Amino acid sequence: MKPSKFAVWRVFPYGWWDEPSGAYVIFDRDYRPICRKQTNGAIDQVRPDEFIRFSKQTWLYCAKHPATDAETKRVILGVVERLGLATQISERRRLFGNRQLPRWNCGS
Repeated sequence: MKPSKFAVWRVFPYGWWDEPSGAYVIFDRDYRPICRKQTNGAIDQVRPDEFIRFSKQTWLYCAKHPATDAETKRVILGVVERLGLATQISERRRLFGNRQLPRWNCGS
C-alpha cells in the first residue's frame, strides 16, 4: 500500500527541542528525534526512540496535515539541506513505509 501524500512528510522536521546544554534536537511530525545540533555546530544523528529532555519546544509550522503548502515545504526542505539530513530522511521514509521506524516509549 502506497503511503498518503501527507504520510511521506511525517518523517521530515516538524520542530526542535532546546536542551539545557544549549544544543537542540530536531524532531519529526510524530515527535521522534532526528538529529542534535551541538553548540559547536556539529550535527549528530539521534535514534528515533531516544527520549529527549528539553527546556523548550518550537515548531516549524502549525497545520492539521504535514507540509500542506509550498511555503511550509520550502522551510522543511531548507532545514533538511542546511543540516545535511537528506540521506537520513530517505532512510527514515523507507523505514516508515515498512512500519519499522521506532517511536520512543515514555513508559520505559
